[in-house]
Amino acid sequence: MLATLVRAGWLAVSRAGTVRHGDRLARRFFAFGEGTALCFPIAALVGADRISVGCNSVVGPYSTVSAGLPGQPPNPAWARPTLTIGDRCVIGRNATITAHREVVIGDDVWTGNGVFISDQNHAWDDPVLPIGAQAQEPRSVVIGDGAWLGHGAMVLPGVTVGRRAVVAAGAVVTTDVPPGGVVAGVPARLLALPASGDGVVAMPTGDGVVAMPTSDSVVPMPPRDRPA
Repeated sequence: MLATLVRAGWLAVSRAGTVRHGDRLARRFFAFGEGTALCFPIAALVGADRISVGCNSVVGPYSTVSAGLPGQPPNPAWARPTLTIGDRCVIGRNATITAHREVVIGDDVWTGNGVFISDQNHAWDDPVLPIGAQAQEPRSVVIGDGAWLGHGAMVLPGVTVGRRAVVAAGAVVTTDVPPGGVVAGVPARLLALPASGDGVVAMPTGDGVVAMPTSDSVVPMPPRDRPA
């Protein structure tokens, strides 16, 4: 009985704590679209006035969503948002998205849990200062419409992930991903490009790009005869 009450209470708290369009906290955002939910509990929220979220998007619980730096003056009304999340996005739980200059996530972007997206990294130039006290110049990040980022993927500063690209689980993306491309690994490397009108998919190799047939264009082999 107690367990049932605890679960019911936590569900009620989670629903009440989720940020939705029209909430007092949602009104602090640069924009917060209808049908959108920033799920409770929120690990951290910084610079709401610099964050724009479109309609019908979901950011999972335990996520960190940050724009700018703590203590910065309010964003002027004429300024562009520092962090933009488009319409119909699904950002998995325990995500970390931090924007200092600009991070733009397009429409219909879906991610697994634990993704990391940031436009700034630590520096290590100064031999005296601790690494944590140094910072590189931020470089904008763009995630194209319809892209997919797998569980635990990381997108680092200066990267553009093209429209409908796929980033495999655990990949660390340090260079641009072409539209429709598939990348995996640490650091991420290009594994495939989208199929052409001839039913082939481009497979990058050490010597260039090789066209390989897609599953739809492969001629099935006849079944082997069973031995008598």
